[in-house]
Amino acid sequence: IRRVEETTVLNETLRESEERFRALVETSADWIWEMDPDGVYTYASPQVSRILGYGPEELFGKTPFDLMPPDEAERVTTEFNRCVALRLPIAALENRTVRKDGSVVTLETSGVPRFAPDGAFRGYRGIDRDISRRKRAEEALRQKTRDLEERVKELGCLYEVARVIETEPSVDAC
Repeated sequence: IRRVEETTVLNETLRESEERFRALVETSADWIWEMDPDGVYTYASPQVSRILGYGPEELFGKTPFDLMPPDEAERVTTEFNRCVALRLPIAALENRTVRKDGSVVTLETSGVPRFAPDGAFRGYRGIDRDISRRKRAEEALRQKTRDLEERVKELGCLYEVARVIETEPSVDAC
């Protein structure tokens, strides 16, 4: 009877833990995923629909590289393969991904390697966040900074012209 009670308590604890995990995954704004050792998606949370326009089941059997422009896939594959070879976490890896409608979003990908009880590598579990808005804001800020730097140069030139006019009485102002 004691073993049955222990098993019942363990099962209830496991069920509660699964409910917490499911609620967290389903309410997160980010896309949570799992992939096998070959980088093939085996799980995708429902948020992938909002971020990429694909249903979770549409990603099964695909790799992240299948969803990227070719040049981006080549760049990211190199970094991904390095992480896999060394069994390293993937930390804030920015990548461009093509949505189902053909538009491109910038994702920030982070993940951790998964291992079986015997230590065998099982793939990665991770999260993707759409950072497209942030990347556009960063580019707009860079452009504004370039514009301001150009204005400062122009003001410096105007200052020099004014100084020359002021010190050279023979120069007529316009």
